[in-house]
Amino acid sequence: MTLMRRRVLLFIIVATVMVTAALMLSDDTDADSEVARIGDVYYTSLNDALDAASANDIVLVLDGCRLSSDATVPAGVTLLLPYSDGRGEVDTDKWWKYGPVPDPDHGVPHRKKAGDALCVTHLYIDDSARLTVYGDVKVGGIIGEKFTFDYQGHTYGEHGRIVLNGEMVMENGSSLICYGYVTGNGKLTAKNGSCVSEPFIITDYVGGDRMLDLYQAKQSPFGRYSFSNIESVMTVDYGARLKGLMNIYADGKMNSSEINIVGIQGSEFKSLMELVNGSSVTISYNGTRSVKAEWSSNIWNDIGKTVISMDGGADFNILKMTYNGRSADLTGIPFSIPYNFDYILTNGTYNIHADLRI
Repeated sequence: MTLMRRRVLLFIIVATVMVTAALMLSDDTDADSEVARIGDVYYTSLNDALDAASANDIVLVLDGCRLSSDATVPAGVTLLLPYSDGRGEVDTDKWWKYGPVPDPDHGVPHRKKAGDALCVTHLYIDDSARLTVYGDVKVGGIIGEKFTFDYQGHTYGEHGRIVLNGEMVMENGSSLICYGYVTGNGKLTAKNGSCVSEPFIITDYVGGDRMLDLYQAKQSPFGRYSFSNIESVMTVDYGARLKGLMNIYADGKMNSSEINIVGIQGSEFKSLMELVNGSSVTISYNGTRSVKAEWSSNIWNDIGKTVISMDGGADFNILKMTYNGRSADLTGIPFSIPYNFDYILTNGTYNIHADLRI
């Protein structure tokens, strides 16, 4: 064999070994470019992950994931933003959890609304992109720190966040459960047959026993509240539902309940606002429009203004809720519409069947 042929053969062997070694590198080698995973399979594009997903698959979003073109979450598939970086073990049955008990001996503060520093997983939806959902989207978060007392059911610790600058459309049969946040200048639309859920935060909680006392005395068990984890503009069409996830500390434990905020007339789920055929409601939030005060214990300084614009007519109904196994029907009890809410009613008839206190 000539010297030249030996050099060529040696080059081919070395090049083959290098390529083979590159293919055998671990997933962590290219960690910066991976944005999602299904099980142990990592993807550098969310579109690719969603295209590869089958029924009952969970597509885990990794921090920094960006969607720059249209994509679809298929029916039966869950898109999950955990309250971790998503690379380690994620308990997909407990993608949200309650906050820990604060330790008063070590000066653990009673945190209120979780800030940017506690956002662990981001999904960016660019203004050029539209995410259409037929399956489920879950935005994880640590909620409901015990013993905050005045605040109950708020996102308290690490969480995921969708930065929505494009569009997100919830189609028939889909759901969005948001214990983290949806922010950005884009628009979320919940179409007929979809369901959106977010925390229902009570900002003047008086305690479980006192709450029951108020209820029995025909007083509203809470006066100030907020459902504002979805900060992007959201439109709920007729046939869709908006639920508030209420979590309060009473009887030595956390108690979960659901409040039906927006529903439809004649549904088995009685809602505070029940839309009529053809109507819709658009909800927007401005976190800068909050009460400013100089005292450090100001409990209102991170609850901004929510504007609810209703078009086409609706009914305002008596609210029903459960707490610690008890059912609370607010018949004859004025339901508060506090200063952090504005309602705009246009183009229709609005029937008020509940007592309201503005």
